[in-house]
Amino acid sequence: MRQVFRQLPWIHPQIDPRIQQFFNQYGRYLRLKQGASIFNGGDAGGIALVLCGLGVFSFPDKHLKNHYLSLIPPGSLMGDVDGLTHESVNVYDSAFRDSEVRLIKRDIFRDFLIQNPELLHAHTLSVIAHHESCMEALIANSTLTLPDRLQVLYASLAASFGKSTEKKSFVSIPLTLTAVELSAFVNASRQSVSSVHTEIESNGDIVRKKGETQLSKKFIDGCFDWLENGAQPSVRIRKRREKPSAS
Repeated sequence: MRQVFRQLPWIHPQIDPRIQQFFNQYGRYLRLKQGASIFNGGDAGGIALVLCGLGVFSFPDKHLKNHYLSLIPPGSLMGDVDGLTHESVNVYDSAFRDSEVRLIKRDIFRDFLIQNPELLHAHTLSVIAHHESCMEALIANSTLTLPDRLQVLYASLAASFGKSTEKKSFVSIPLTLTAVELSAFVNASRQSVSSVHTEIESNGDIVRKKGETQLSKKFIDGCFDWLENGAQPSVRIRKRREKPSAS
């Protein structure tokens, strides 16, 4: 499902456990209803650790249509970039479903990182990983057909949240997505998404229940992934760069 980087598209990876511990110890506990945002960016911006539920990283276009760049699962941060830079940007860190978070003011988090260079380095790598995830999603949306984009999205969700089911040929994710939500992820109209999704369901590859989606392993395992087949990226890159030996 990945085409360039090592991060899954649309899913932010978890942050360093030591940074999670800092948020759990000093952060202010908040409950966010679905759709509620934290105030990130600017002088008073905050950063939040998602404890449970699910956050989303999104922006509205000029027509005020919302686009989802990535999901923020428990153990990951909301507002991790603009909360530190003072910049105000056209991005929202919101609750995709009802969520619980620990919120810290940007100045407190910045001072903590300055005093702990090792964790500053860990946070820098985390920010890079988060943006690689967003970039993988944008790459998928610009290079794949709509059916493939939906397949990759579900495969990424399964890799992050999937659990085994009674049917060995299926995995389950604790989430159901509407056609409107799916369209905001895969950059397509609701009508197009609904049509393609109905066809996938009719093939038996997706079964939606209340609060749960079951995915056939055949469906999610069919995605191209540049890291598959046991080849290490460094080996592939080195082989491409090797010059032919002189005869």
